[in-house]
Amino acid sequence: MSAPPYMRLYWGDYFRDTGHLSRGEHGAYLLLLAALWNRGGKLPDDDAALAKFALCTAREWAAIKPTIMAFFTIRRGA
Repeated sequence: MSAPPYMRLYWGDYFRDTGHLSRGEHGAYLLLLAALWNRGGKLPDDDAALAKFALCTAREWAAIKPTIMAFFTIRRGA
């Protein structure tokens, strides 16, 4: 299933929920949202892949993962 030609982003909602993020965390989160949208709503449960989508090193991803992944719902086998 291909992604629609655009993705709506409601900035008021975004900033209400993400005001505590650092600049780097905002970047990683937005990149993961873009990857999620481009991949039909699913991301792999794989830290190396998620770090790559977020343009992070493994060490950077390990440091921000708990904060960023709190925004996502993890479903096994779905």
